[in-house]
Amino acid sequence: AREHLEIARDIRPTSARVHYLLGQAQEAVGALLAAAESYRQTIRINAYHTEANARLRGVLRRLRAQQGMIGRAEELFWDNPNLAGLMLYGRVIMRHATPRQALLEFEALRGRAPQLPEVELWIARAHRQLGDEAGEIRAYRRYVELQPQALNVRLALADRLVAAGRYREAQESLARLRTANGDPADFPREERARVAFLHSRVDAGLGQADAALESLLAASRDGLPPETIDAAFRDDLARLPERTRI
Repeated sequence: AREHLEIARDIRPTSARVHYLLGQAQEAVGALLAAAESYRQTIRINAYHTEANARLRGVLRRLRAQQGMIGRAEELFWDNPNLAGLMLYGRVIMRHATPRQALLEFEALRGRAPQLPEVELWIARAHRQLGDEAGEIRAYRRYVELQPQALNVRLALADRLVAAGRYREAQESLARLRTANGDPADFPREERARVAFLHSRVDAGLGQADAALESLLAASRDGLPPETIDAAFRDDLARLPERTRI
C-alpha cells in the first residue's frame, strides 16, 4: 500500500487525501518522521483536515517519547507558555531533534500558541538548518507581518532576500523600515550600519554601482567591520565590466 501511495503522491502531489493515506501507511510501519511529513503536507493543502492534525499531534507525541528531553521541555512549556518557556523549549528541540522533526514541532506549535509570534523565528531557524532558504524567508515575512516594528527581524529578512538574489523584494522590505521603525538616520549606530550595508548589497545586485558605493561608505562610517566592507567592495568590483574597472 505504501509503495502504491508513493506513486499516487508523485502523480497527484496536490491531493490531500493521498498524502493523508500515505501518512497512515508510513505510521503503520513505524516510519514516524515520514508519516509526520505526510500529515504536514496534508495540512498544507487542507488546513482544516482535522484527522491529519490529530494524527500529526499523535505522531509527534510518539517521537517525543523516544526523545525524553523534548517531552519534558514540552511539559514545562505548557505549564507556563510564555516567551521564556518558548526559548527553553526551542533550544531543546533544536538540540535533540532532527531539523525535519524540529520544523514539524514548531509548525504544530504555531497553531497552538498564537499568542507567541516568536514561534515563527524558530520555524525560520529550522528551515535554515534544512537549507530551505525560501521557507526561512516565508517565516521571517510572517513574523514581521505580526510584529512590524521588529527591526532586527526585518533586517534579517532583507539579508536573506539579498542572499537569495531577490533584490527587488529586499529593496521593498528596506523601504518599509521608515514606516515601521522611523527614519533610519535616528537608529543606533550599529543598526544604521546594517541598513546602509544592506542597501549597498541591494544596489549592487540591481546594477547601481554608484549608489552601492555610497551606501558602503556610509556603512563604513557607522562602524561596519573593515573586512566586511573590503569583501563587499571586492565583490562589487568583480561585477563591473573590465573597461569600467580600468
